[in-house]
Amino acid sequence: MHKFSRKLVNRCGEIYVGNVSSLKLVKTTMAKSVMDAGWGQLKTMLDYKCAHAGIVFKEIDEAYTT
Repeated sequence: MHKFSRKLVNRCGEIYVGNVSSLKLVKTTMAKSVMDAGWGQLKTMLDYKCAHAGIVFKEIDEAYTT
């Protein structure tokens, strides 16, 4: 996951992620996917790598979006 997040930061000028709560998703049928993907860990890595690289990182509200 470290290489994946680094590639995203190197490739993008801005990164926006949804405010999906991994704790809430664990209680759904998507639980295995959420735990396998390490969603919370990915967001944390992207946040600090973007800050270090001077890239915009924002977490957006996914309510009422598709």
